Amino acid sequence: MKPSLPLFCAILWLLVPPLFAADAWRAPSKDQIDGIYPQVETLYMDLHRNPELSLHEEKTAARIADQLRHLGFDVTTGVGGTGVVGVNLPSCNRLVG
Repeated sequence: MKPSLPLFCAILWLLVPPLFAADAWRAPSKDQIDGIYPQVETLYMDLHRNPELSLHEEKTAARIADQLRHLGFDVTTGVGGTGVVGVNLPSCNRLVG
């Protein structure tokens, strides 16, 4: 299965916000991006090495839910089947779904 750029961008989008959570309008620096890139790449490669059938993405959903919890999001799983929603309650300005 060929890795997809949109999925990689979505994963990067999930992991970058904590880098500048104190100021949502300040973009992360190159050093900050470089610091999390190995983690993003590992997650991206793992998801593509272990593909799941559409609408049966249970391991993928669990992995994303774990990542969101690690980042401090309140996570709801099982949305519409295998969907995952993460809400950052302290600032109430980030919703990931």
